[in-house]
Amino acid sequence: MEIAKAGSPSAANNLFQTLRVTVINALLLAYCSSGTVAAFTGVNCICAFGESVPGGVPQAASKSRA
Repeated sequence: MEIAKAGSPSAANNLFQTLRVTVINALLLAYCSSGTVAAFTGVNCICAFGESVPGGVPQAASKSRA
């Protein structure tokens, strides 16, 4: 049960991020073109890559000390 409690916030975060992107993609597709969805996807991937360094390095450092 400890493992489920520890993993629940991350799982919920992943679920809600997926739902958020799905809704944004549906809105972009409904009101814009598929090219707009492709551009959003590209920008979103670049932003996610940029966030991986400041978000991942401290997380890795804190896990190595535990």
